[in-house]
Amino acid sequence: MSKRDQGLASVVLGGLVVSGALCVAAMLSADLLYATRLIGAAGFVLGATVVLLLIVVAHRQQRLTETLRLQLSAFSKAESRHDYGRKVQLDQLQQMLGRLRFLTEGISGNQRPIDTRLTLPFDKESLLPRVLFVTSNGAGMGHLTRCLAVARSGRKYFQAQFVSLSSSAEIVRLFGFEVLKFRSQAATGQAAAAWNDSFAVFFDDICRINRPTAIVFDGTWIYRGVHESAKRHGASLIWLRRGLWMEGADVTQLETAHMLADHVLVPRDVGDSADEGPTSRLRDTLVPAPTLIEPSESFARDAALTELGLDTARAYVLVQLGAGAINDVSDARERAISRILSLSPTTDVVVGLSPLSKHYVDDRPRVHVVRQYPIAKYLSAFDFMVIAAGYNSIHESVRFKAPAVVVPNLQTSTDNQALRASEYERLGYGISANTLEELDKAIATFGDAEVRLRFRDALLSAALPLDSGEGAATKINEWITCN
Repeated sequence: MSKRDQGLASVVLGGLVVSGALCVAAMLSADLLYATRLIGAAGFVLGATVVLLLIVVAHRQQRLTETLRLQLSAFSKAESRHDYGRKVQLDQLQQMLGRLRFLTEGISGNQRPIDTRLTLPFDKESLLPRVLFVTSNGAGMGHLTRCLAVARSGRKYFQAQFVSLSSSAEIVRLFGFEVLKFRSQAATGQAAAAWNDSFAVFFDDICRINRPTAIVFDGTWIYRGVHESAKRHGASLIWLRRGLWMEGADVTQLETAHMLADHVLVPRDVGDSADEGPTSRLRDTLVPAPTLIEPSESFARDAALTELGLDTARAYVLVQLGAGAINDVSDARERAISRILSLSPTTDVVVGLSPLSKHYVDDRPRVHVVRQYPIAKYLSAFDFMVIAAGYNSIHESVRFKAPAVVVPNLQTSTDNQALRASEYERLGYGISANTLEELDKAIATFGDAEVRLRFRDALLSAALPLDSGEGAATKINEWITCN
């Protein structure tokens, strides 16, 4: 009760007491006239008290009515919000049911007709297990190249074919493998959920038709369609995952890898000793860093130049930059070309591109464009290189003793190329350039033959375990034959 209500109650109570007292006094008085006056006064006080009481009751009723109105209004709003929430939940449920219907219609065992276009050329008569290599859509050709190395080395252990999201996927056919392509989410512009549903149906059909013994996935995120299809069709799932992840990268699947994949293979990295990122804290199976070819498959200097159609009397520097290095690849490439051409009138530039790349043209007389893959076969042709700090480029440099200016892509979401490049420089293999100004200075430094010789000597003593995929292929064979 408020103080105001307490005051009004006291006034009413006082009025009742006064009127009562007047009535008692009138009954006790012997003077009839005086008693009549007392009774009249008591009636007046009583009447006033009753009027005041009615006013108090009316006010209380008004306040109660307003309180009830406000409570009803609040309840109505709450109910509206609740109804809206239920409507949103219903919409979400309908969307989920739509996706579930899509998947059950798309992934339906033997009920769907077989699409023969998804049949890969596994040898039906062979007793070797079937391994399906699946690569994501990275910034370059790293995932494909790494898997190609393992697939080539594993030919004595298993049959291998490919599924890839890479725009350069056809490159595997140069090595005798077939590939089924699927457009990446970025290429399609689809929402993540819709793309994952479509890929899940596509990949499930591939597994249903080709019956792989094992699936080797190379990428930073195992797609739902891959790990679900592996379980559905009884295939071992092996995650071939490089290390050197950035701090701040999405580590969800690193923490749950044992729930998604049967095994995790991690190729060694020149930056391992300096790695303090999320992958450094894991205890996965390590294998040597693979390069696509053996040193025995590479050409000597003059033979390499002849194969490339270049004059053996001149000196050459290779420029091969991947996606998104310093600001824009074209900026770094042009700066490198201009600086190299200024070193000596007898030094030419060779721009290395993918065989599938048709866009870049350079008509300058001392600039030559080659589209050879893998370029590692020809590295002896060059005095030095200007290359991206991606996994494969760096490790080809180390294995084939080809010193380089390395340009890290600073825009990657997981691959810590800046760390790899700085560690490459710290070990004395070459120079890291993070800016165009640093690129200028590094190329000028490489113009000194004695400096190049020091870098090459350091590469000759490199202790990093390297192979052509034999370590990974052997481990895959161990795992699938033990199952």
